[in-house]
Amino acid sequence: MRATEPFAYVIEQIPEVPTVLKFIQEHGPVSMKESYGNFNMGAGFALYIAKADVGAVAEIALGHGMELFIAGSIWKRGEEKCVEILPKHLVYGSESLAVR
Repeated sequence: MRATEPFAYVIEQIPEVPTVLKFIQEHGPVSMKESYGNFNMGAGFALYIAKADVGAVAEIALGHGMELFIAGSIWKRGEEKCVEILPKHLVYGSESLAVR
C-alpha cells in the first residue's frame, strides 16, 4: 500500500479464485495468508474512490466491457495501516504491506 496515511482497507467481498491460483495454493503448498498476500488471488486491479463517484465509475467501466464489484471500504483508525480480508479472516499489518 503506497498511501502514507494509516488507513484500514477492509475487504468484505472477494472474487472467485482462478483455477491456476487454486492449484498453486493446493500443491505448493502455499498458506491462505501467503496466497492472498502475494498473488491477490484473482482480485486484479483495485480502485479506491469516493462513495459519491461509484455510480459514474461503474458506468464508465461497464461501458468499456470491464467487470467490477464493490469489494469493501477504507477507514482511518489508529496509527497503523492494515488490510483486512473479512471472508478469509486475514489481517495484514503495516509491516507486511511494503511493495513486493
